[in-house]
Amino acid sequence: MPLEQCEQYLQQGNHNVGCHFTSHVKTIKQNLLYAYVIDTKNRIRIRPQTFMLEEQVKMSPPQNLRAELIGNETLFLMWDVPKENVLHYFHYEMEYRSNLNYKWQRQLIPDRSFSLPNVDPAKCYFFRLRFTIHENYATRGYWSEWTPALIWKGKTAVGAEFCFLIL
Repeated sequence: MPLEQCEQYLQQGNHNVGCHFTSHVKTIKQNLLYAYVIDTKNRIRIRPQTFMLEEQVKMSPPQNLRAELIGNETLFLMWDVPKENVLHYFHYEMEYRSNLNYKWQRQLIPDRSFSLPNVDPAKCYFFRLRFTIHENYATRGYWSEWTPALIWKGKTAVGAEFCFLIL
């Protein structure tokens, strides 16, 4: 198997802590990744490390978080995940709050939708979402970043300028 340099490192501070892979990683057999540290003279500097890819993945955030009002009081949220992923591989976590509540509420979600009953049309609601690989497929994993906040007031999504926020 030919060695490849990481094209885009993930960084924390000034340290490389991971590698951003493009979709060609799917071609690796058995989902194993072999990591080497090689110096400028092409000498291996540490013993090769083997990783299960599923346990080292940090997904991009879910996409297209959107909402619709069902009846007069239930807000139904849905979102998209990258097309090449199998939907049952993931756990989702929704954070939400109203503009009158400073504390975020968190809820783990097994599916690709979320309902919030008893929505007060006078309040603004803020929602954000992230996901990770389901524990049936990886013993550990990393949560994605949060989506940008979706803000809802009355019967539609709105911009932040339409809601005052208690901090």
